[in-house]
Amino acid sequence: MAPRPQRLLFMFTEDWAFASLFLDRAIAAKNAGYEVAVHVRCSEHRTVIEQAGLQVIPHNISRSGLNPFRELVSVFQLIKVLRNFRPDVIHLIALKPIVLGSLASIFFPKSKVVNAPVGMGYLFASNDVRARLARPIVKLVLKSTLGRKRSMTIIENSDDRTSLVEGGFLHSNQIVLIRGTGVNLDVFRPTAEPDGPKIVVLIARMLRDKGVFEFVESARIIKRTHPTTLFWLIGDADPGNPASLTTQQLQEWNDEGIVTWLGYRTDVAELLTQIHIVCLPSYREGFGKVFVEAGAALRAVVATDVPGCREAVEHQVNGLLVEPKNS
Repeated sequence: MAPRPQRLLFMFTEDWAFASLFLDRAIAAKNAGYEVAVHVRCSEHRTVIEQAGLQVIPHNISRSGLNPFRELVSVFQLIKVLRNFRPDVIHLIALKPIVLGSLASIFFPKSKVVNAPVGMGYLFASNDVRARLARPIVKLVLKSTLGRKRSMTIIENSDDRTSLVEGGFLHSNQIVLIRGTGVNLDVFRPTAEPDGPKIVVLIARMLRDKGVFEFVESARIIKRTHPTTLFWLIGDADPGNPASLTTQQLQEWNDEGIVTWLGYRTDVAELLTQIHIVCLPSYREGFGKVFVEAGAALRAVVATDVPGCREAVEHQVNGLLVEPKNS
């Protein structure tokens, strides 16, 4: 009787984010012989994940929820998922899955745990009251979970590795640095810049800590002396994130003519052939994947000199680094 394949369980927040950022890795694991399941909150991308041959196990965990009783219920529900699927490897992605998944995994000592603390921008870059109150609690929990035996942590930039080691969260031998997920060079191809007015684009979720306000204010300033320059916002609001802009605010800017808001798009590679400059004035990133996409398309890049951005952009070599929070 043939042994059963190794089982890998991904736990993430939203299906659309998993499909965008981690689906290729899950498919690669499946092709390597793993039986793969994805434990994720489902909206409109469940079918995309299932069509890749992956099992989807839905959850209803809110990214922004802070109710301890509700989170405890989530831990017990996750224990049930682990008992039923019996994973050999548990891959926890983002802060809340790491916290809840680490607690649940205590009851499954044979399972290895891989942590990927992505999406720390709001919590560690925001001055919002909720972020400041939650920050010390999350740090305390991370110190007790990340460094456990049979666990390994993947981070995407050198700044985060230094912070985790110097902060006493982990030893350097418990960390693997993987700079982003790469891009498909069959999709993102080099093309000549288009003729016509210069177009500057910000491609990201429409969050305050992505620097959207600074981008819009910069557009106002530049248009005074270069009125034909166009500024595009590509990405949707994210109501589940406390730093999200409202669709009303985005539409008002669009109607004002300062920027053109194109919303969520799946044809980013095609859009890059139509523009000249990619700009991401973020306050913090895990790794700026959009910079790799821009480089593959031979487009100029402007980024802020912050963790994650400076990992992908070397000043005056493959782009420009500028001061954050400064239009």
